[in-house]
Amino acid sequence: MVLVMGGLPLAVATSASAVDLSEGCSFLNSGGLNGLSGGTLAGGGYPFKAGETITVTTARPSTGEPTSAAFQAPAGIDVITLSPYGTKSYTLLTSANFDALAVVVNNSTGSGANQVTWHISCAFTGISAPPPGDPEHGTEIESDAEHPNVHGDRHGGEAGEHARHQHRED
Repeated sequence: MVLVMGGLPLAVATSASAVDLSEGCSFLNSGGLNGLSGGTLAGGGYPFKAGETITVTTARPSTGEPTSAAFQAPAGIDVITLSPYGTKSYTLLTSANFDALAVVVNNSTGSGANQVTWHISCAFTGISAPPPGDPEHGTEIESDAEHPNVHGDRHGGEAGEHARHQHRED
């Protein structure tokens, strides 16, 4: 849509669906990290745009006795942690280039033969204002399949060095 005033075009309005997704977002939508897995590493460099939201769902079927599952960007830095099943989202407030992405499943003795079923997607949702009191990171709220409406803790620490982000419940 073109906004016109006095016969002159002022601006072109675009919708979220008109935004081209980054290479990183497109990779996540390709399903490369989806399926039953205890840990997968995807290396190679993944640029993301500000306003893109990564949504991670972990569910059954699973194997072993997983206690937590984490999506890492870059590899080694947990940005979404589930306990072990549920859905969480992560929105980038600034553009970022992650050298690798990973999913990890842990049990009480660390990682191992435990697996969960992953579904990871990415979309441009835009950036909403962070909640008062936390201008940099926002708040994480988890939607846990076994414990609905359980509030998670704040994450970001090292990930804040790479990109500002906010977590939200879907």
